[in-house]
Amino acid sequence: MDVPLLALFGEDDDVVPVARSAEILRTVVRPDLLDLHVLPRGDHRLQHGEDFVPDYLETLTRFLAAQMDAAG
Repeated sequence: MDVPLLALFGEDDDVVPVARSAEILRTVVRPDLLDLHVLPRGDHRLQHGEDFVPDYLETLTRFLAAQMDAAG
């Protein structure tokens, strides 16, 4: 993979094995391209109840802004 990757997982995801998925990504994506976060209390949709978990939108926005800055 030769592009930046934002990988977001919810720590309470009962669909995806979070720890194993993160481990695999760390082995197949170059460290300088991988931005991996496990968000507290997040389910598979990165929500807790009806709302997104704290830090989800901020993390997404920060990643996108960094990519735009890097692209010039």
